[in-house]
Amino acid sequence: VVTVFLLVLLAVAVRTFTTTPMYRATTSVLIEDERAASVAGFNSSTSVEYSDPEPYYQTQLRILTGRELATKVVARLNLAAVPEFNGQGPQRTGLASVLDTMKRQAQGAIAGVTGSAPPTLPSARTSDGDALVNNFLGAVTVDPVRGSRLYNVSVTSADPVFAAKAADVLVEEYVKQNFERRTEATAKSLQFLSDEIKKQQTKVEDSERAMADY
Repeated sequence: VVTVFLLVLLAVAVRTFTTTPMYRATTSVLIEDERAASVAGFNSSTSVEYSDPEPYYQTQLRILTGRELATKVVARLNLAAVPEFNGQGPQRTGLASVLDTMKRQAQGAIAGVTGSAPPTLPSARTSDGDALVNNFLGAVTVDPVRGSRLYNVSVTSADPVFAAKAADVLVEEYVKQNFERRTEATAKSLQFLSDEIKKQQTKVEDSERAMADY
């Protein structure tokens, strides 16, 4: 019984110290329904109309987990150089790193004796952009906070520093994208108003000219 207990304890210890730990970093973002906001009274209405906000929030959730936003994050973080996402796998630490080094040395020694080619380390697939995006999206989770307009954006990685940075960058790019979209919409609205003012001014000038002729 003691022997079995010690063997089980040894197996659990080896399993624990050879498993690469994974870290999850979370940041929160507040999402407000922009349709309910009025700017300088242009889009305000005196009549009260109810609009279900759920489709809007589901759309924002899709944007947060979409490929367009993930592509920007992948480029900004340069995931092609991160082993965990470019196909090389996460960096081993502790006993797992020692065992992996011993394994490669043993394989090299066997290859030297048998005359076969020594094993090579997995190379990075930096040119496969879709694979990088898929790997990054696989590490991202977005959970709405019940009873609020907050969303928890989480990234799981073997590197805690990278996980925290990736979560922050994802939220920053989302906010930046929304800001650019709103700025573009505002610019179009201002251009529309400017054109309307010019049209009205032309009508007034024509009316004044006709009045003077009369």
